[in-house]
Amino acid sequence: MNDMKTPPNNVEAERAVLGSILLDTTGRDERVMDVCQSAGIVPETFYDPRNRAIYAEMQRIARASLPLDAISLTEELAANGRLEAVGGAAYVQSLIDQTPTTAHAEYYINLISAKHLRRTLIDRATKTIEKCYDEGEYPDAQAVLGDAEKSFLEIGVRGDATMPWAA
Repeated sequence: MNDMKTPPNNVEAERAVLGSILLDTTGRDERVMDVCQSAGIVPETFYDPRNRAIYAEMQRIARASLPLDAISLTEELAANGRLEAVGGAAYVQSLIDQTPTTAHAEYYINLISAKHLRRTLIDRATKTIEKCYDEGEYPDAQAVLGDAEKSFLEIGVRGDATMPWAA
C-alpha cells in the first residue's frame, strides 16, 4: 500500500515558527511560544526531526521558565548531547537569520498544524486499510469500522475542546 509519497510538510514554515520563537523577546501578553502551546503544537507537529528535537527542547526551557533565545537553546542542546544532531549552533542561528519578523508566526503555526493533521489522517487511514486487508487478524469488519471511527474521532479531540468540523 506504500506508494512512497512524501508526507505533507512545510519545513520552511517549521523553521519560521522556531525562528519566531527565538526572535520573540518582547514582553507582549502573548508570545509566539504561548501561541504554539494554545494551538496544540507538540514536537510531533514538526516533520523535520531536527525541528522536532529543537521544539521539544524549547518546550523544556519554557517549562523551566528559563530565557528562551539562541544562546540558551544552544547551551541546553549541547548540555543534553543533542546540539550536533540538530545541525549544530549554525543551524540554530540559521533559524533566526532566515526569519525576518515574528509578524507572520501565527500563519506559519497554522500551516504546520494543518500539515501535521494531514499526516495524522494519512497514518490513521493507512492503519485502517492494513486492517481491511488482514482478514485473518481482523475477521470482524464491523470491529474494523468501529476502530476506524474511534481513531478518526480521536484526531479532533484536544484536551477538553474539539476541533470544529468543516461545513
